[in-house]
Amino acid sequence: MYDPGLVELFAANIDQLEAAATEAVRNMRELSFRACSGKPGAGVRPPETNAATPIPTDALEAIPELDSLAEFCTGWGNQLCLSDLLLNLECRLRRLLPFSTCAFFLNAGDGDLWIAHAGGKCADGMQNLRIAMDSGISGWVAACGDPVMNSRAALGFQGWEGDFSSLAHALIVPLNQDGLCLGTISLYAEAAHSFADDHLRILQMAANHVAPVLAQVCRRTAIGLATAICSP
Repeated sequence: MYDPGLVELFAANIDQLEAAATEAVRNMRELSFRACSGKPGAGVRPPETNAATPIPTDALEAIPELDSLAEFCTGWGNQLCLSDLLLNLECRLRRLLPFSTCAFFLNAGDGDLWIAHAGGKCADGMQNLRIAMDSGISGWVAACGDPVMNSRAALGFQGWEGDFSSLAHALIVPLNQDGLCLGTISLYAEAAHSFADDHLRILQMAANHVAPVLAQVCRRTAIGLATAICSP
């Protein structure tokens, strides 16, 4: 498909090319996720805090970051695989909202939700867990389509293995696309009552940008969620 000579030349100089490209786009916001996620393929998760980017205190302050998120979702976000997409979305959400843990619950198409990505505190105990669509807080949000703010996080972890006691309250919104629920964005904070009305509005606006690109990526990669998206 590609010229063998060019491929060999590219492979021989990939480190220098990547270094030059990184330097050239160092100040471009669209690629600022590299500072959080590390070199692609390295398995590095975004840091739990980002001292360089203050968290907005209200919806008005969040507009620039929401615009950046929208550009990402309508641009090359749909070219990523699901795991890379969700990792980058988590990093971007950290610039918008205060939370300790982020989890993306996705509709598996069989009546269950599965955690396609989790990051932050206690994330290792959440990876790839499955729950019934109406089970726990995230399952209720997905089934009813209504968000939840400052609900006790423990209500969502009943029956789970692991210690999630450090997570106090949750902010959860549905990911809706074309009248169907694709899943939820579920945020958890260690401090009680960490979330305010503006945080809810910001996360709902973010979810409106995320849902379409998530649907596209799942259709393209034929992941289980596509079954739910395409069903009547």
